[in-house]
Amino acid sequence: MGAGSASAATSFQTGVYDPMASSAGPGVGYSYLEPGIAFVKARAAGTTRTRLLLYWNRIARGRPTNPADPNDPAYFWNEFDLQVSNALSHGLKPFVTVLAAPSWAECDNRGDVAHACPERSGYNQGTYRPDPEQLALFMEAAARRYPQVRAWGVWNEPNAVFFLSPAVNSAGIHVSVTRYRDMVNRAATRLHALDSRILVQAGGPSPFGRRGSQGETTIPPLTFMRELLSKPIKFDIWSNNPYTAGGPTHSAYRANDVSIGDLPDARRVLRAAIAGHRIASARRVAFWVTEFSWDSKPPDPCGVPSALLARWVSEAPYRMWRAGVSVLMWTQLKDYPFVRGKIPYQGGLYTFGGNGRVGPPKAAMRAFRFPFVALKRRGGAYVWGRTPWGKAGRVRIQKKTSRGWTTVKIVRTNGNGIFRGRFYFSTSSTGRMRARRVRSSLSSVGFSLRPTKSRNIQPLGC
Repeated sequence: MGAGSASAATSFQTGVYDPMASSAGPGVGYSYLEPGIAFVKARAAGTTRTRLLLYWNRIARGRPTNPADPNDPAYFWNEFDLQVSNALSHGLKPFVTVLAAPSWAECDNRGDVAHACPERSGYNQGTYRPDPEQLALFMEAAARRYPQVRAWGVWNEPNAVFFLSPAVNSAGIHVSVTRYRDMVNRAATRLHALDSRILVQAGGPSPFGRRGSQGETTIPPLTFMRELLSKPIKFDIWSNNPYTAGGPTHSAYRANDVSIGDLPDARRVLRAAIAGHRIASARRVAFWVTEFSWDSKPPDPCGVPSALLARWVSEAPYRMWRAGVSVLMWTQLKDYPFVRGKIPYQGGLYTFGGNGRVGPPKAAMRAFRFPFVALKRRGGAYVWGRTPWGKAGRVRIQKKTSRGWTTVKIVRTNGNGIFRGRFYFSTSSTGRMRARRVRSSLSSVGFSLRPTKSRNIQPLGC
């Protein structure tokens, strides 16, 4: 493998996405972790961004008279005001994903506030045929309310029936693809007209296709992507959620699913659509990862062992960067308490610390804060890394010897904190390397030059 890639991103930023730690989703509230604490800990993990979920049906508690006006009396923004202000005050750029239609905006706007959409039976509330124009008007109101927010996402995992339904009609046609394209186009048209600096994100599909007893419930992400981008669409960012049942080079087991090893395939589909002039954007289209994590062992007995997880978390950003990804959102700030079969989320960067508290950071947090890889090459190693918060400066490349950590070379990062290069020295297959910022105590975790075999470990463990 070469040192770089023609599609590699010029920058790499990180963020944390944890609805239970920073958002007030349905039935969640703030009991899990106060947003102020969440954003302090997220910032400490070397991040400069955060992803927030904006539930349309929680804000619009009635049908607005003027849906593009954030001051319409039907809107209640207080909870989300707190999230945005907390994120900004802690130095994090919010990326906001809008989802979950109110009942009057489902069924192509044939429902009303008082009565649930009769066609929606069997589907999750807020997902059934959301009205694209009403969504665009609401997103305009939100963008007017929060001019500091520069990145807006249209829906969550739109290839999955539990977020956008129905996925398939009786003829087997993926009807959610057509609807989602209309939702993105209308939202992008309004947001770009409001402020040309706004970035509109599309995609973020669920990584694995699924079939249920009634047929297809999740369209495979590459299938969804190819169909969506086969006709003109407006957006500035495409994203994937490449959860991976194995290490950072692992590909999904089924065709058209997307894990880390399949990101180059998704990138090729995106570039083909750009080359075919089917994506309208005033800037270079960005490629993001908006959800990703692995559960750790402990506390999940089926998760990735802690030492191996630290290595995987160090390497995953490099593999994503090589595929052209410029932003990575890690899913989950701290662990949930482990309850087998009931609470499947132990992918936190911090351990569980009880209600409203955060436990100690995991080794995975250090790896995420300062990602670094050292890949053995003839006569030395190729290294890549990114400093915490992407700060530019000088970095010591160090090798572990019998006398401790010895500096091999001091290198300078680019303006986004990325450094890379090939270094020649006598080495053994078991040696470890790390990076350490000059005049700082911050260092990466040690990365062994001995390759590890990928192991089949489900990203959500048990």
